[in-house]
Amino acid sequence: MEYHWHKSNLGDLWLCKDAITSLANMNMPDGYRAIDATLLGEEGVASLVIAAPPDKDLKAEEQLKVKLDHLFAPLGLKVQVSWAAKGEDIDLLSLIDKLRKRPIFWAIIVSIVVGISQLGIKGLGLCVLFGLIGWVVAEAIISGKLSNLISHFMDRRH
Repeated sequence: MEYHWHKSNLGDLWLCKDAITSLANMNMPDGYRAIDATLLGEEGVASLVIAAPPDKDLKAEEQLKVKLDHLFAPLGLKVQVSWAAKGEDIDLLSLIDKLRKRPIFWAIIVSIVVGISQLGIKGLGLCVLFGLIGWVVAEAIISGKLSNLISHFMDRRH
């Protein structure tokens, strides 16, 4: 995404969101990462959303803010920082590796293989369908949504 920054008699000047986040990420300490950026071109403010580790300290945040101010100052931009909790990056290989270490994963795989061999595809499909229906009904009962729905219909009848 590109943001309009300045207009002059030579034309318009645009800044790319990826360029802003890349520039910020070049100077990030370990555990911190710029995940989003916007530009308020009329005010000359680069607004950065930074993912921070859960054990962040206030002093490190202040030092990072000062560092970013110095980094963007030659461009004529002030920096506004918003903090976000750092989520775990999803990596398919690490996800598969984590699943391989869980017994429930292997139980599901073995159940699928045995279900196909004993029941066939149609029988296994019906078992999965009724399992999902049972899960939805149990979720509705546990969350209280089913009782709300029943009372709503009872109120409509009167």
